[in-house]
Amino acid sequence: MEKVVIHQARVIFPGSSFHGKTVDLRLRNGILTEMDVALNPQADEIVIQGNNLKLFPGFVDIGSEGGEPGLEHRESMQSLQSAARAGGFTHLAIMPTTQPVADNKSVIRFINSITSPNPHIWPMGALSVGCEGKDIAEYYELYEEGVLVFTDGDNSIQANDLLLRAMEYTSAFGGVILHHPEDKALAGKGMAHESLLAVKLGLKMKPALAETLQVRRDLELANFANTRLILHKLSMPESVELAEKFKQENQLNLAVTVSINNLLFNEKALEPFDSRFKLHPVLRSPEHQKGLWECVRNGLVDILVSDHRPRDIEEKQKEFDLALSGATGLETAIPSLFDHFYQELTEERWVELLSLNPRRWFGIPMPVLEPGMPVDFTLIESDVSWNYSSKNTHSLSVNSPWLEHTFNHKVVGTFYFNPKHS
Repeated sequence: MEKVVIHQARVIFPGSSFHGKTVDLRLRNGILTEMDVALNPQADEIVIQGNNLKLFPGFVDIGSEGGEPGLEHRESMQSLQSAARAGGFTHLAIMPTTQPVADNKSVIRFINSITSPNPHIWPMGALSVGCEGKDIAEYYELYEEGVLVFTDGDNSIQANDLLLRAMEYTSAFGGVILHHPEDKALAGKGMAHESLLAVKLGLKMKPALAETLQVRRDLELANFANTRLILHKLSMPESVELAEKFKQENQLNLAVTVSINNLLFNEKALEPFDSRFKLHPVLRSPEHQKGLWECVRNGLVDILVSDHRPRDIEEKQKEFDLALSGATGLETAIPSLFDHFYQELTEERWVELLSLNPRRWFGIPMPVLEPGMPVDFTLIESDVSWNYSSKNTHSLSVNSPWLEHTFNHKVVGTFYFNPKHS
């Protein structure tokens, strides 16, 4: 990225004076030095050009699982960052569910010590000690290490008093609670949406009530504690609508995220018993899938997430009911979303969902696209055919539902530079 010229990219960058224009860009050592209708490349410059290039503010993914420390066989920090770059992300907020769990400053310091500058890694802190849901973690100690958001990942907190205390403590210093709502007693060992199809397939079912009931509880607790809450990976349109109604009535500082898996797939994907589609939350009915997308279209969803969950081959290639849930997603999130839905939203709405809203909630600096400023943007090529396979993946794990799929949108590159890290 030392000397680069990007040729004829359409700028989709709200707030920039170049928004909506097609221009050339010149980069020098991570700084945008020049933008114009046409630039003459010099002999020592790398020229990047393509078919229908689009330049977006650097995408941000929140809630990906890594592996290091303790689970490097699934995903090392190096492979995680490589997958994120390939997927177009310049910032990545990662779950604390490592081994050991990131519930203390030592683990946070270790994670920060092994990360490279691009993409920028934002570790989240554990909501409970060991992510076990039994006692609150040392929030302020983690906050002093730069942690702003606290979560137990897919481990939903069942104890009302613990979650309330967590909300009250973190609200004292402006912290954020990210919680995936699910009543474990109702969910049981369910691995499919409660439906006639699940009965026919003989799969244990997870009722929608397991989600919607705990959404109501989380909203009431957050309102009582006056805390900032992210309801993470809602899978039911009813849950999203409930959250929006409560937010408006109570002026709650609330955000809703949705996993791209629940937008792109539904329960019919389970019919071949392909464990790559055993996910958390479970895939819902086609009607729920459509309704969830309508919530995105209507502005009720704030952030879309890749839900990157690397798993060993041995953990996925087994009987469906014994396989671990989860799929990798960093490298395919943007191509799959854009292939299926790009024309259905305004480009400004895509920027909100994938870049600006997650930055607001995680305290990530807003990008600026003007000459003289450090770069923080993603370059996408449209109308191009490429195949995603186990041979070209950057992740150490291959539990992707998109293996051997051909996409029509491709990430050309991610460009991020923080002068503090130079």
